[in-house]
Amino acid sequence: MNANVRATELIGPNPKGAVRRVSLAVREALSTIPAGQPATVVVGCSGGPDSLALLVAATDYARRQGWHVESLTVDHGIRSGSAEEAQQVSALARTLGVNTAQVLPLTRQESNLGPEGNAREGRHQALQRACRVLKRAMGNPVYLLLGHTLDDQAETVLLGLARGSGLRSLAGMEPISQPATENDPTIMRPLLQCRRHDTVLTCEKLGLPAIDDPTNRADGPWRTADGSALRRAAVREFALPSLAAALGQDPAPALMRTASQLRRDNDCLDEIASELLRQVTLPAGVSIYTGRTARLELDWEAMQGLHPAIISRTVRLAALQAGANGAALNSTHIEALTALVNDYRGQGPVYLPGGVVAARIRLDKPTEHGQPGLSVPTQGAPLRLRFS
Repeated sequence: MNANVRATELIGPNPKGAVRRVSLAVREALSTIPAGQPATVVVGCSGGPDSLALLVAATDYARRQGWHVESLTVDHGIRSGSAEEAQQVSALARTLGVNTAQVLPLTRQESNLGPEGNAREGRHQALQRACRVLKRAMGNPVYLLLGHTLDDQAETVLLGLARGSGLRSLAGMEPISQPATENDPTIMRPLLQCRRHDTVLTCEKLGLPAIDDPTNRADGPWRTADGSALRRAAVREFALPSLAAALGQDPAPALMRTASQLRRDNDCLDEIASELLRQVTLPAGVSIYTGRTARLELDWEAMQGLHPAIISRTVRLAALQAGANGAALNSTHIEALTALVNDYRGQGPVYLPGGVVAARIRLDKPTEHGQPGLSVPTQGAPLRLRFS
């Protein structure tokens, strides 16, 4: 035991009950980090019971491995006294034995995601930026730990069902998300197999003063545009309890199993689509929209006759590879891209978020004098799906 780390003293050598469940879940997740490899473990800690339980367990295990541990607390600046509260959380993290603790002020930004979505997106971006800075400063792989529980996963799946979402959303949150670029962190959610009451009991058992954020409640200060409760809070407090009463059992574990099964299928389809994208990608020609070499060019004819589910995933991956904004890319865009491949009726280009334009084109011969945008119809001219 490292006597200098209070988190290790609190958890002890043989924890019981909820503390044991939380500690083992965190140990299992962090044990996937290669042994002996220098690492920076970052915990996003709001001060609520989920993230606080995660913080104490992660600090215990990571410090015993000799890893650098950082606590990041995002201050949304929405509630009165939130800045002082964030500083208190940061101070508590230091007493638990993290190497460093930071508060990240967040500038409120409006979008069409609603108050809950705005906060989530802003928080995620702030944590990612801080992790990229740490990666450059420390030179080690960075692992960002988030405190989502099994209950959060169940809420995510139920919200996806209610919104008519596709397989990707119904698969829920990934336990481990690999970095998008070499500068991004690996994102881990060690508590996805733990219940929310486990984190609450852990904080109570260890005497950790968890924060009860009123914005997480259905009767809290944040409302939707029509004045009703935030959707996730309403699902948590009304929908899931009503389902439990109607079914005679807690639906959260079953929803978690559904997410796990769908995630496996989703990963398989993504692998197939990724391989197909590799096979149909061709050297890009010059775009008539920009006058520059296109961002990505696909063999349109090679995709004919394929299942729409594979085509839709392939064109989605292509759009992202071409630079489309993944956060704003939605089902309407994907359906329009898919139609360019398997239901082409002469429709024009598809304009994607991020300034990307996708179009089905014929590589007819240019006119004799090569006038821009003009060509001579050519029998059997190759067909392409071009992203400019």
